[in-house]
Amino acid sequence: MKSLVRKIALGILILAPCIAGRAEDVSIVIASNAAPRVQFGAEKLAEALNESKFNAAIVRSENTPGRKVWVGSRDDSIPHEGFHFGLGDNNDVSIFSSDDSGTLYGCLELAKQIRAEGRFPADMVNFRDQPAMTLRGTCIGMQKTVILPGRKVYEYPYTPELFPWFYDKNLWREYREFLAENRMNTLYLWSGQPFASLVRLKDYP
Repeated sequence: MKSLVRKIALGILILAPCIAGRAEDVSIVIASNAAPRVQFGAEKLAEALNESKFNAAIVRSENTPGRKVWVGSRDDSIPHEGFHFGLGDNNDVSIFSSDDSGTLYGCLELAKQIRAEGRFPADMVNFRDQPAMTLRGTCIGMQKTVILPGRKVYEYPYTPELFPWFYDKNLWREYREFLAENRMNTLYLWSGQPFASLVRLKDYP
């Protein structure tokens, strides 16, 4: 009998850390027809949660157990591209917005705060944000520092030979994430004469 008790006690001691350290399940709920930018935001949120020792998964149904993050809860009173957080039953979190861009930025902000604190921020229900400017973006100069042989000023065709980085998809994916993280919604390609760079034209008469 004593041997049995010892075995049970030993089993409890072995299993206790596993039970205590079990990651909390979190379901990130998005619509079945969620826009690509909403899907992108949900993926970034899931990454942050999993890095912070949660067990997060993106789902398209509300019929899942455990804590949820409701992505894309509609609130038309929120300004364009703005968002705020809400807290409901079971400590479920809602990301309220009036459009897909606001939902994206809400996901990215929540992911940022979770990474910083290692958990859901305690005062997130008081957090709200919206852009101060309608257009926000970077400018990429599509030019060289010299005039090309056989070309005139500002004539720099967008070819793989002259601008190999322009055709690097992995680079653009990284840059896309940089733009999203910094809440930018516009990309400008600067060229002194775009027609000579983008279109093959006959010489002027």
